[in-house]
Amino acid sequence: MTEAIVPNADRAPRRGDPARALIEAALQRARLAIFWERLWPALATLATGVGVFLALSWLGLWLWLPPLARAAGVIACGLIALAAAAPFIFLRVPDSRDGLTRLIAAAGCGIGRQPRSPTNSPSRRKIPIRWRCGMRMSNGRWLRRAP
Repeated sequence: MTEAIVPNADRAPRRGDPARALIEAALQRARLAIFWERLWPALATLATGVGVFLALSWLGLWLWLPPLARAAGVIACGLIALAAAAPFIFLRVPDSRDGLTRLIAAAGCGIGRQPRSPTNSPSRRKIPIRWRCGMRMSNGRWLRRAP
């Protein structure tokens, strides 16, 4: 048999498929949410460093200090700002895999407290979420398992 049979080839999503567009939009929103969750702690740290400098300025500290101490204070605040900007170096933009993991987790596939049933036994809860959702990994892509 030389012909490859592709299961559900007629049901494969096409480029103009509205379901595909909805999934891609949900994936984009998930990636943006993950990026924001990674970005805001770095922004908060930097804002705190700038806030310390502004608070010292509004207190008039620079007017009370002699010139050499004033320069040292400004340099110290600059170093604090640089240290506060360090998390931006390690900031990683989420890829599609991160977004898919978020969507699978948000879909509720075996997550959260569920009533006890034969399909929700304690031994079943130890199985990875992707397997409980009927998903498997193949060539870097998530595929739904055949029923």
